[in-house]
Amino acid sequence: MQVLASIDIFEAPADIMTRAIPAYSKLMPLADEPLNILMIEDVYSDAMIIKITLDSTKISYELSKIRRGDTVLRHLRISSMVAELPDLILLDLGLPGMDGFELLSEISELSATIRHIPIVILTAHKHFEYLQNAYPALHIIGYMNKPCSTADIRRFLIMAHNERNHQDMH
Repeated sequence: MQVLASIDIFEAPADIMTRAIPAYSKLMPLADEPLNILMIEDVYSDAMIIKITLDSTKISYELSKIRRGDTVLRHLRISSMVAELPDLILLDLGLPGMDGFELLSEISELSATIRHIPIVILTAHKHFEYLQNAYPALHIIGYMNKPCSTADIRRFLIMAHNERNHQDMH
């Protein structure tokens, strides 16, 4: 079984939920490289449920996790400089430091490369479809109610994979 690990080297230790997160998903690789996923979630139990759901998709991925909204922008800027931007962002709205709405506004001001990263909103509330129109500069591809279903998360992983392949061709 293939084990992929990610280490979030951009955050202070107090902001890291775990240092290495194995992903046991080699049964259905969609590409030669696993999807690079950035999960922004402050609740440990929610993050672990999302990770278990990601594993259940059987799609290869690498996962970085950030707990505080106010550290995400620095992470994205540094990732952009070293050409290691995520293929998909899973964003909780209720974050400490800077909530998800503020974070979306700030990301709207960053480079087009960063703004085009597919974003999936994670929420315990219903009816956040309006966010796709509220931030037109961003590439919000949908939202998932927590706890996330395998079918929903798989659909978004496939969308992110297809977009990455489309961009690689151009």
